[in-house]
Amino acid sequence: MVGHSFGGLVGLAALRDPTARARVHCLVGLGAAWRGTDNGAWYRPELLIRAIAGESIVELDHPIPEPLCYRDVPVISITSTADRVVPAWSSELGRVIRLDRVRHNELPQRTGEILGALGLN
Repeated sequence: MVGHSFGGLVGLAALRDPTARARVHCLVGLGAAWRGTDNGAWYRPELLIRAIAGESIVELDHPIPEPLCYRDVPVISITSTADRVVPAWSSELGRVIRLDRVRHNELPQRTGEILGALGLN
């Protein structure tokens, strides 16, 4: 299972269900905000985000407690030295693979580099 940004947290939440967890062999986060972010406080008003994206995104846009991991599903974090959206303290969980000079929004478009970093191509 692969999730980008807050999608990594959605994947992690899905693993709470034992039936779903039995079907997932690995969770890969691309710039995943495993521990939320602290970005909302300075560049996006919560009222606007709540109106557009909903309460759950507002909750994620703040630091959150340490995520729950499962021994039977390894987590791999693909991070970038150029990510200015999700800070390193939030994006590193499990095995960490760092890419150089890839912006946050470009991570999902770098399929070849990511497959290579995972040893899959």
